[in-house]
Amino acid sequence: MFTAVVPVSSDTLRQRIVHSLSEKLDSDVELGELSFRAFPRMRVEGSNLRIRRRGMGDYPPLIAIKTFHVDASIVGLYRKHIDHVRLDGLDINIAPSQARDRQKKLEVRSQKSEVKDGRKDDAATDEEKRKDPLKDGGFVIDKLDTNDARLLILPFERDKDPKIWAIHNLHMADLGSLHSWPFKATLTNG
Repeated sequence: MFTAVVPVSSDTLRQRIVHSLSEKLDSDVELGELSFRAFPRMRVEGSNLRIRRRGMGDYPPLIAIKTFHVDASIVGLYRKHIDHVRLDGLDINIAPSQARDRQKKLEVRSQKSEVKDGRKDDAATDEEKRKDPLKDGGFVIDKLDTNDARLLILPFERDKDPKIWAIHNLHMADLGSLHSWPFKATLTNG
């Protein structure tokens, strides 16, 4: 009965999530398993989410998540709010600066080719660039938690080890809103 009201299979939802993240983040996105439950609360559970900047295939994904779950209510979704996101096995891999510089040069060349009537449009201000997620089809995540995440700064030389920080008990609030994203975390290097 409920599936007639919400005709979304887990595979369809997975494809929509991959497409949406790819477009919004201008990245290649991979997502393993995904399941959807609508009762007693809406919950999406997934695994093996990887987000990699386009053109950075030689490096590990910028974001890799082993498992996650997303909890929401119908009222919250109507208000474009997601109640809670839990991430387990989060790795954030920062590529070497030279690789980022190479990517930036490609982006600048691409922007130069987007010229109208022989001149470039005026650059948008930072305020104009940061769109309101509630008006732009996005959502605000009310609460995000993760334990034992890692931040890795990758070296340019392949024979060197990355710098690794453990992020213990990261708690964030109001992600996607226009104001700063408050967080609490403990980092240790090692």
